[in-house]
Parts: sequence; structure tokens; C-alpha cells
Amino acid sequence: MHKIVTLESVAEIRLGMPFKSAIQDAGEQGSCYLIQTKDIGLDGILDLGALTSVIPEGNPEKHYLFPNDILLRLRGPVFSAGIIEGNLGKPIITSNQLAVIRCNDNLILPHYLH
Repeated sequence: MHKIVTLESVAEIRLGMPFKSAIQDAGEQGSCYLIQTKDIGLDGILDLGALTSVIPEGNPEKHYLFPNDILLRLRGPVFSAGIIEGNLGKPIITSNQLAVIRCNDNLILPHYLH
């Protein structure tokens, strides 16, 4: 049996956190890691080894990413997607140049959707 459903019926879709100025690497002082479009390879693999550490303005908690969140590029020549795997010791956020898709695990598996 096949059933066609909308993405919004099986997952939460939102944009990453807006940044009003140029992104500066805060080094050890940063409270969060930032995933940017350049961190998603064309193959959908996230390069977590060189993430920028930032001190976001405002309240970044509602933008925190969690394992199995899917990140979709919204700009550039290729709209590739990556999936968060594991933890890095600091919270992870993304900019609003990426969409965040958080699956309802009771309805669809994130790795299947990715």
C-alpha cells in the first residue's frame, strides 16, 4: 500500500538562526558550533571537523540541532542535504541559509528521508 503525504505532516521544517552581521570565529570563547552551507558536501556528508565556533546574539536554544536533524542547503548551485550524527561537546546551530528538517520518528526514519 502506498500513501502520499506532505513533508510537513511527518516532520517539522524551519530555518536556521539569522545572523545580522558577518560570521566571526570566536574560537574557544564560542558557545556554539555553526554549520554553514560550505560544511555540507555535494555527497551529503557533513564536514564537522572545521566548524566555526560562534557567540550567537539573543537566545540560540530554540535553534539547537540534534542527532538525526536533516540540513538542506537553500542557496548555491546544488541543493544537497546532510544529517546530524552524534554530539560535538557544544551545542550546534545553523544559519538561515539552511533549512532544518526534524522528523517525527514515529512516522518516518530520518535516514530514509535524507
